Amino acid sequence: MESAGKRVNFIRYIAYLQAIGIVLVVFGHSFHQATGEDAAVCNRIFAIMHNFRMPLFMFVSGFLMMYTTFCPGKDVTPRRFIRNKFRRLIVPFLFLSVVTFLPRCFLTPMADDVVSLNWESFFKGLFSGYSLTVPTLWFLQASFITLIVCFTVVWAFKKLSFNLDMAFILLMVIFMTTLIMPYNVTDFFSLGEVCNLGIFFVAGMIFCRFGEKVEKYLRLDSPVVFVGFLALWFGLFLWLEDTPLYFISSFFGIGMCVSLARILDSRNIRLLDWIVGSNYIIFLLHWYTAVMSQQVLHHVLPLHWAWHSLLAFTLGIVLPILFLRLLQRKAPQSRFYSGLLWLLGQNKIRREVNFNICRDSIVCCPKRDERSSAR
Repeated sequence: MESAGKRVNFIRYIAYLQAIGIVLVVFGHSFHQATGEDAAVCNRIFAIMHNFRMPLFMFVSGFLMMYTTFCPGKDVTPRRFIRNKFRRLIVPFLFLSVVTFLPRCFLTPMADDVVSLNWESFFKGLFSGYSLTVPTLWFLQASFITLIVCFTVVWAFKKLSFNLDMAFILLMVIFMTTLIMPYNVTDFFSLGEVCNLGIFFVAGMIFCRFGEKVEKYLRLDSPVVFVGFLALWFGLFLWLEDTPLYFISSFFGIGMCVSLARILDSRNIRLLDWIVGSNYIIFLLHWYTAVMSQQVLHHVLPLHWAWHSLLAFTLGIVLPILFLRLLQRKAPQSRFYSGLLWLLGQNKIRREVNFNICRDSIVCCPKRDERSSAR
C-alpha cells in the first residue's frame, strides 16, 4: 500500500469510464426524430443503454467522492464539501435553467412539450424533475442530494471512529429500501431518482475502498472478463427487465464498462483521451445541440432522421469541448469569460491530465490499520 504522499492524483481508467458514460448519454439523446419501425428500434436501444448508463455515472460519482474526500491526508469539512458541490452542481443547474426558460417558451411550436410563459412553468422548470426547463439536468439535482447524504453519513462515522464498512452497509440498506418500496416517490428536486440510483453511488464508494482486492481475484483488464460481464448483463437485462429486480442487471453493465475502461488503460489505447476532462461540459451542453439538430433544424432541413441523429451526436460532443477550450483561453484576460466558467462549474485553467501513474493502484481508501502504518 502506498503512503499518502505517494498516493496517485489521477486514475486514467476512471477518466475513461467517465468518457464512456458521456458518449453513451449523448448517443442515447440522438435518436429523437426516428419514425415508424425505426423509432421502435431506437427506443429499444435507448432502454438497453438506460439500464446502466446513469447507474454508471452514479457509480463513478461515488468512487470519486471517496477518492477525493476520504483518502489519507484529506480532511474536508461538511461546510466546505456542501459549498463546493453547490458551486459545481447547483449553480450550473440554476444558471442554465434560468437562461433557457425564455428561449424554450418561444420555441414551444417546434418542441414536443409546452412551456408556458408564466411563473408556474418557471418554478416547475427548477424544482419538478419531470418538468425541468433543461430535462437532462435532473442528474445534477439527484447527484447533489446523493452526495450530501452519503458524505454526511461517512463523515459522521469517521468522526466517531466507527468502522466505515458499517457506513456502507447502512447507506446500501437505506437506498435498497427506497428502491424496492412499492410507492411513487415525489419528483421534487429529482428525489425519486435519488432513491432509484443511490445504490449505485454506494457501490462506487465500496469499489474505491476494496477495488484492489477485486482486482486480485478478477482481472478486470481481461477481454474474457469483459465478455463475461457483457453476457451476464444482457442475459439478466432480458430476464429481469419487467421485474422489481431489474436493477441487478445494471451492476453487470457497470462491470462491463469498468472492464472496458481497464482494457483501454492497460493496453494504452488513447482513443478517448481527447474527451477526458470535458465530460462535464458535454453533459451540461449536449442537450442544446440535440435540440438544435433534431427539432429546430428538422423544420428547416428535411433530411432523413439518421442525418439529424449523426449531427446531434457529433456536435453534442465536439462543440462543448471547443466551447470550454475557448472559455479557458479567454478567461485569464476577461472577467466575463471567467464568470461564465464559474457559472458552468468549470475550472478556469485547463488542467493537463497526468497519465504517468501506477496502473495497479486502483484503491485510495485503505482500512484504518493500513492508514496508521502509512503514517
